[in-house]
Amino acid sequence: EANKDKIGVFASNESGVLCENRYFHAFSSTVASQFKSADHNMNHIWEEDVTADVYAYYPFRTSFTDPEAIPCVIESSQAIIPEVLPNIKSVIMYDARTDVSYADALPQLQLRPCAAIVKVKLSLSEQVKINELSITSSSGQPLAFDNATLNLHNGVITADETASHEIILTPATPLAIGPDGITFYFMSAPGHDGGTLSIKAQIRREEHEIAT
Repeated sequence: EANKDKIGVFASNESGVLCENRYFHAFSSTVASQFKSADHNMNHIWEEDVTADVYAYYPFRTSFTDPEAIPCVIESSQAIIPEVLPNIKSVIMYDARTDVSYADALPQLQLRPCAAIVKVKLSLSEQVKINELSITSSSGQPLAFDNATLNLHNGVITADETASHEIILTPATPLAIGPDGITFYFMSAPGHDGGTLSIKAQIRREEHEIAT
């Protein structure tokens, strides 16, 4: 959204830090927008005519001062609506560009969320009302965290001991799953490519694994 959505930008090279958490705000309310600085300058991020690596994140926070430790959260409790994608703007989004020249100014960025978006297609042999779903993974890696940091340089997320190995999904509106099936989405920590997700539900007061 123009003049409202802001990204934070860092830039550095072998000589040191050239730009530390400077914000740029959207120039237009389009999917692909230019970003301009507070003084409306869209030309240069740093003062010297040198090449640097540029790291950007969204949404901008004045308290974020370390590009290797940007605080990030993926909720362990999420609401789901069939066929509706999660709001990726609710998590940190980021991108990095190397060897950016002084003349190139703010490079073209493709911000991506720190979370993986998981698509689930689910059907049951008979119609069952679902109040809650539980997601776990065999990978041994956490699925969600309230206190983690994202390294903008390499995309690595470091979570503390409070990270959760389970995500609870609650339908935003009454939900029943039957032979026709439903499709829904949720957000998870990345890094579960080698694992299997398990979906459990309370059915008639008993917990059942309904999908893997």
